[in-house]
Amino acid sequence: MIYTQTRDPDGDGDVHVIVVAGVRLVNLKFRHGAGRVDPPGAGGRLRVTGVLSHGRFGVPEVDVARIG
Repeated sequence: MIYTQTRDPDGDGDVHVIVVAGVRLVNLKFRHGAGRVDPPGAGGRLRVTGVLSHGRFGVPEVDVARIG
């Protein structure tokens, strides 16, 4: 994990977590109501399922539907 959003600037309730996936940065977007997000620490692994799209600044974004 590189970064976890600590505030919600647009008020939609989403939580964004930036992680390293291979040699890329990926933004994981957890929708409102997904519950508390506890990303793993350095060297940890996280498996998510969701829709992959192009995010801001060319960083891929996964709209997380399921964890695990």
